[in-house]
Amino acid sequence: MLKLGAEPAYVHCIYTQFKLNIANKIPDADKTFDNFETITGRKPNTWREFVVKHRE
Repeated sequence: MLKLGAEPAYVHCIYTQFKLNIANKIPDADKTFDNFETITGRKPNTWREFVVKHRE
């Protein structure tokens, strides 16, 4: 990724995140939450809505 021009700090962050996930060091990293609308103020798109919007 670095050879392709990715930002080194971002690549390091991804690497660290994967290491922590593998070591099970991030509580609730694998959980799904139902608070999208509360956080964003709008309903999430469905997969169908996303595909229709981005089909081109």
